[in-house]
Amino acid sequence: MNTPAITTPVQRAIGSYVQPVDWDDFISFLQAAANDALPMVVYTDETRTIPVYAGVAQRIHVTASSVSIINSCSEFHLQQGTISNIQLVQKPTAYGLVTSIALWDAQENVIALFLSSRKPDKYTSCKWRVLIEKHLSP
Repeated sequence: MNTPAITTPVQRAIGSYVQPVDWDDFISFLQAAANDALPMVVYTDETRTIPVYAGVAQRIHVTASSVSIINSCSEFHLQQGTISNIQLVQKPTAYGLVTSIALWDAQENVIALFLSSRKPDKYTSCKWRVLIEKHLSP
């Protein structure tokens, strides 16, 4: 009897709704979002209860090993070495696809979820979708 291979949550999610993203494309997306004054929300847990960053990034500061997202009220820092996987996640809803960017560590814990700043039960902004397609879609 063949026992099916055990897969991790990240491996099970890869498919039509999840696409891998590389670091440089992620940085390019963040810089374009800042240039276009695109509001975003960042959560550090899957329950999306309390955002750790919200608003328009006024500046994206990139070093060889990190990125900082900065506005007048808050800052959010990511160390590249802690991120093992970046994915573009498209979740179907009654209001179309809600697209987020998920960052995972080596143990497949969520480090951060980036979403378009939007009201519940509303469509994702057109600007967000256009930037996703331009910088992160294959």
